[in-house]
Amino acid sequence: MILIDALYLHSPGGLTLLKLLIRGLENKNAENVFYLLDIRSKDHFTGISSGNCIFMASSIANRKKFYVHRKDDFNCVLCFSNLPPPIRLDAMVFSLFHNILWLQDCPQQSFISRVMSALKMSYAKHLKINSDFWIVQTELMQHLLSKRLSIPQSKVMVIPVFDDSISLSPVKSVKIENSFIYPATGLKHKNHRVLFGAWEMLPVEGPRPELHLTIDSTDKPNISRINSLTSKGLKIINHGLMSHDELTELYNNIEFLVYPSLNESFGLPLIEGIQHGCEVLVADLPYFTGTVIPAAMFDPHNTDSLKKAIVQVISGKNKSQISRIVAVNKTDTLIGLLTQYNKIVS
Repeated sequence: MILIDALYLHSPGGLTLLKLLIRGLENKNAENVFYLLDIRSKDHFTGISSGNCIFMASSIANRKKFYVHRKDDFNCVLCFSNLPPPIRLDAMVFSLFHNILWLQDCPQQSFISRVMSALKMSYAKHLKINSDFWIVQTELMQHLLSKRLSIPQSKVMVIPVFDDSISLSPVKSVKIENSFIYPATGLKHKNHRVLFGAWEMLPVEGPRPELHLTIDSTDKPNISRINSLTSKGLKIINHGLMSHDELTELYNNIEFLVYPSLNESFGLPLIEGIQHGCEVLVADLPYFTGTVIPAAMFDPHNTDSLKKAIVQVISGKNKSQISRIVAVNKTDTLIGLLTQYNKIVS
């Protein structure tokens, strides 16, 4: 039996990838798959048989109790949220690692957040002996994880996972003129500070570009900054937290996706934006290499650099499309690995 351990997974991006994997397993007629899922994600997986799934509160104690009780039930395990099993199993174990903040120092994080990241990475090192292979989505993550865990890069597989079927859908031809979207939470490393600064510096003559955001309404500092900017006449629309379907519809209406984030493990919104016809502007940092080719890059620490990139793409938008995806979806490769070590004929 295959175990998909996603006990610590409840973020929108992670849930999107988990749903994609589950759909792929079902399409391959992979039976005897068991899911260990976070109770906070229960509403997202109502279609899974209760006999093939357990929802529980995500804690170290609960997870260890599950593994001790079921340690002989699985031939292959995929841990979806950075951490290998708490015990060594007589099974092939893959651990999918996707949190770059555990691997790189991020000065934008609060002191408490940096301490928590360090503690979690220390715990991952403690458990690394319980994983046979690690899975990441970019070569940058492969290099960083291999270095931090002191394991050979051959033990860290680069397997990008995203929904490439979206690319087959027709792109909406009529979009809001001079519209931009930044689909991100208000965490400091997402770098809204520079985005807001650049927006304030844009030329006042001519039509002002429209900026769409997805910041939680409880994020008082960013909401206050948005209100201040809109009171000056800037066009900024905050949609708050959105479902994946709602975000997809928004992509369909927007011309440009701007991405000033300082740290990313993959940058899935860049791919999704291009799939829905957005030209992308991205911070000139290594994380997007091998994922997309953008329409423009900018210095994410410099508001003037971002302002110039925005002006550049608006003035050149009548040219043929520039942004494109270079990452290759390998969902089938991942499913093949799981079924290879399990008594299932895919």
